Amino acid sequence: MTEGPDGLVGPRLPLEHYRSVWGSMWNDPPARWYPSVRVPALLLKAVPPNPPAEWLAWAHKWVADAEAALPYADSRWYADSDHNLHADHPDRVAADLLDLAAIVDKQTPERA
Repeated sequence: MTEGPDGLVGPRLPLEHYRSVWGSMWNDPPARWYPSVRVPALLLKAVPPNPPAEWLAWAHKWVADAEAALPYADSRWYADSDHNLHADHPDRVAADLLDLAAIVDKQTPERA
C-alpha cells in the first residue's frame, strides 16, 4: 500500500499486476522449483491469532514439505501475525534476514 497525494492509502500496484502475480502462482506453483534452489532459503510463516486446527495442520505440512524439497531451508514462525510481516514485525524480520545473509556466502550448512 502507498499513500496518495490526497492522503488516502491505496494499492501500490495496479489490480492487473496483482492478478498477474496470483495467476502465475496458481498456474505454475513455485513448489515445483524448490529442488532447483541452490542457496539457503528462509521461510517466514505468518500464523493468525487462534487459527483453526485444520489450518494449522495444513500450515505445518506445507512448511515441512517445502523444507524437505529445498536443499537448505530454515523456518521462522510468527504467531498472531498476518501477511505483512515486514510491516508488523520489522525488527524481527530484519534480524531473521540478517541471520540468512550471514550464511549465504558460506558453504551451505548441513541440516540438523
